[in-house]
Amino acid sequence: MTVQFLFLIFSIHINSIHCAHFRGGAITWRPESNQNSVLNTDRNIIIEQRYAWSKSTAASACTTATILSFGTIGENVVSIIQCYSPAVKCTSAMYTTVSTLVPCTDYNIVLGTSYGYSSTTRNLTAISSGIVVGYVVSGAWLTLQLGGGGWDLMMYINMRPRSDNQLINSSPVSDISLVTYVPVGGIGPTSIDIPMSDADGDNIECRFSLASNTLGGIVVDECGGVCQPVALPALTQLISNNNTCTLIVTLPTVGYYAVAVQLEDYMVNSTTPLSSVPLQFLLLAYDASNPVSTCTVPPTITSIPPDFPAEGATITVQVNFPYKAMVIAQTGCPLDPDLSISNFITASPPGMLKSNLPFVLVAPSYAINLTWTPTIDQLNQTYQFCAIAIDIDYHESSQYCFFIFVGPQTTTTTTTSTTTTTTTTTTTSTTTSTTTTTTTSTASTTSTTSTSTTTTSATTSTTTSTTTTTTSKCSLRTLRFSD
Repeated sequence: MTVQFLFLIFSIHINSIHCAHFRGGAITWRPESNQNSVLNTDRNIIIEQRYAWSKSTAASACTTATILSFGTIGENVVSIIQCYSPAVKCTSAMYTTVSTLVPCTDYNIVLGTSYGYSSTTRNLTAISSGIVVGYVVSGAWLTLQLGGGGWDLMMYINMRPRSDNQLINSSPVSDISLVTYVPVGGIGPTSIDIPMSDADGDNIECRFSLASNTLGGIVVDECGGVCQPVALPALTQLISNNNTCTLIVTLPTVGYYAVAVQLEDYMVNSTTPLSSVPLQFLLLAYDASNPVSTCTVPPTITSIPPDFPAEGATITVQVNFPYKAMVIAQTGCPLDPDLSISNFITASPPGMLKSNLPFVLVAPSYAINLTWTPTIDQLNQTYQFCAIAIDIDYHESSQYCFFIFVGPQTTTTTTTSTTTTTTTTTTTSTTTSTTTTTTTSTASTTSTTSTSTTTTSATTSTTTSTTTTTTSKCSLRTLRFSD
């Protein structure tokens, strides 16, 4: 009996570790091109997903080899975004499931987290009422201080023509990191800005995801086990105003908390959302009562050489050619010797490698290296890179993001002209001798008159021109910056 009891406890423990691996995600959609939308006509849309998972779980383990091979991570048991609208709508829209297994793009050994991103094209038929699709799994979130268990990420897609320009709508997006550090109570509420943007320039609002909400004409659960007020303290606020979204929260204990919100876009003076997309991320509450340093100023990402892109700018790199860069951050109090940068959280293009841990340049500056050789499959694609620096007391910098466009390899034609001069010298010598002899009867006189030598030199020059044309691969990246 004792052996059986111990075995039961062991089995439950292993199952808990295996299941507690989801750490948040976001799903968005946009048209592939700026074609006019026509009802009952097929158009391509792009569904983008990003997720965070526990690095210690086999299905979501990520290494350098995983990134270089574009290996996928995720949940193996349920790994699809499926349609939850009535079957007739799903069929009319010609929706087919999308895999939620995504290529691993980053891993963070400090947080024990793997991150992945994918972009999937689907050809759908535009119908007037749209469809609701979602990623629903009965378990299991990372172990949380409040809530947990299963997750539901629900998205509303409506491809009908926009009333202002007859195009297909694009959903709002947010590039917030999927984990944010928050100090445990005692110092007042923490305010967290959730960045939002919309390609169409629509009004954007955020709200807490709901356990029961009417979306696209059907009632759905938008948040599973992390709905508010279950997953966050009761006094937590989410304020949406003038295209901004702010979370105000006080966390009582050290550990992880989950935030589940929906981002929605609206036409001016309309109360009907054009789309609704899920965003779920973690808050990591830390003990701020015994800091290493007295400095409370967060670090700053100061530069990203060699291109030094401004935030939000776009640079161009070459396909099949190595791109190397460095992310440099500085501590908030440069004169404090106790302060250092302990971690960088990144969101990278597929295939890009980063340093595992920061290294010191010259204190107070720390850095990580980036290395990436874009593949032919990434040609003409634009990717976003984002980074956050974390200091030893868990203060985090503002997120620094820029875009990278993968262009073709640039070739340079070099023309080399070579001029060869050949000189030929010809020497001609002419000798003239004149002898005059005079004879008389009484005397003999011999007279030799002048001997002259004439030398003539002629020089002939021959010029030969040789032109060599060499085509070589350019080793310089073409940079394109935009605000």
